[in-house]
Amino acid sequence: MKRMPYSFALMSLLAMLLISCGKSGAPSCSDSDVTSTAVELLTKGLPLQYLNGRAMVSDCLNHTLMSLDLSQIATLKVNDECVDKELDGARAYVAKVRSQGFTSIRTTSRDDGLKKVTCTGDLAEYHNIQYSAQYTDDGQTYVEVY
Repeated sequence: MKRMPYSFALMSLLAMLLISCGKSGAPSCSDSDVTSTAVELLTKGLPLQYLNGRAMVSDCLNHTLMSLDLSQIATLKVNDECVDKELDGARAYVAKVRSQGFTSIRTTSRDDGLKKVTCTGDLAEYHNIQYSAQYTDDGQTYVEVY
């Protein structure tokens, strides 16, 4: 009986390791790429929400809020001291929420065949946020927030 060449056995073992390292099953609800993407999606609308709340008490925002392009909130300057102060407040609020990250992360469903997981978690003062994560065919992670 012939013995299997050592190099062939080593290559077979390496191939099995590479296959097993591929993304099989569903991602975890607490994977850093899943939670950071969910936080990014959730905080996109926070500047407008923050400023809408502030418009009730800030006269300077009542007249300018509708004309602001908040998609550029990170660099937006209006050259109006009052409005710029409110924009700074919105940026600080979003940074605070982002820095806190998700807590109380729970898996509500898992489908390894679809490589999809549905989750619930808390972000700052926002409770029971539902999101899902799924591996795409090319190995990327797709995240949806409900």
